Amino acid sequence: MTHAGARLISRYLAAIHWFVPPEAQHDAAQLSRAQNVVNAVVMAALSGPLYALTYYLLGFTVAALEILACCVFMFVAPFLLRATRSIALAREVFLCAVFFNFTWLTYHLGGVSAPTAGWMLTAPVVAMFLGGYGSALCWLGLSCLAAVAIYACPLLGLPLPAHPVKDMALLYVLCDIGLYLVIVLFVLLFELTKAHGFNRLEHAIGVIREMAIRDELTGTHNRRHLLALIDQERERVLRGQPAFCVCLLDIDFFKRINDTYGHAAGDAVLRTFAKAVNQRIRDIDAFGRYGGEEFLLMLPCTSLDDAMRFAERVRRHVETLAFADVSLRLRVSVSIGVAQFHAGQSVDDVIGHADAALYLAKSRGRNRVVRHDPAGTTAQLVRRVACKR
Repeated sequence: MTHAGARLISRYLAAIHWFVPPEAQHDAAQLSRAQNVVNAVVMAALSGPLYALTYYLLGFTVAALEILACCVFMFVAPFLLRATRSIALAREVFLCAVFFNFTWLTYHLGGVSAPTAGWMLTAPVVAMFLGGYGSALCWLGLSCLAAVAIYACPLLGLPLPAHPVKDMALLYVLCDIGLYLVIVLFVLLFELTKAHGFNRLEHAIGVIREMAIRDELTGTHNRRHLLALIDQERERVLRGQPAFCVCLLDIDFFKRINDTYGHAAGDAVLRTFAKAVNQRIRDIDAFGRYGGEEFLLMLPCTSLDDAMRFAERVRRHVETLAFADVSLRLRVSVSIGVAQFHAGQSVDDVIGHADAALYLAKSRGRNRVVRHDPAGTTAQLVRRVACKR
């Protein structure tokens, strides 16, 4: 679709949205029906005057005036919708005008053999889009009764009115073409508003999905989603992909920040820290809040040495962060524990190794990066933690 076409559609949707009651804008079914009321009126506005002109040119001036009068009632429907906030009232006013129009024309053009007899189906069809099954069945019943009544008039000795149209064959052709065009036009308008509704729904679902995987405060991944991503990466490694590393990052003396500057300041520090780290990771990396002031970083296809170098760059950058909105004197540091996944380990195992390395970093004075050593002190810490569990 061209930019001009998209802009035109956007303007059209904005225009019909003006008529939709506020309470219907938050209900997908009501919004669709309200928009379809306006779509139906647009359809009538495009086709009604043309048909009035056709009947006028064919010499049936009364029919032309009747069509225009019905169009006026149809045009009232959107304004009734906005004024009364009643979709049902606007819908029934429109459908009454449609029903009367084609019943009157059919009666005055020769009865059930008239070129407008097929048009009597439009009331129940449009009612389906505007009001659902109940409304469609109601108008279907009325249309069938009207057709039976018109058919029965001559049988009961009530002759049908004479009409001045001489070229009925031409009128048949024009009515058939008009019926095709009106049906296609209305379906196009319906699809347009439906597609717009689906786009809104997809956007809402996307927002919900993001909320489900994001930490509300920092905007990074939450713990549950991080664990799921690490588990997926573990499966890839087991299928032959390069190993990955996990880093646990803990902001040093974070409680002191809360106690000194308040929890709002602590939240600002968390957001700034998360943003600083997030800006330095690759697209394939996964980073998020693991809990409190602790963050988890997964580095796919990364050796332990490369992970250590990256963690050290992060540590140094955090030392340079400024928090002018909190205090010009405030500086923070971070302790980081790094571990590499090996075949046979679980997600809990590799995170436990990173946690043990983080514990060592903090016990050795904080503001440092420590790697998990399977044969060293961190291995002993892991075993000790496992025994406690």
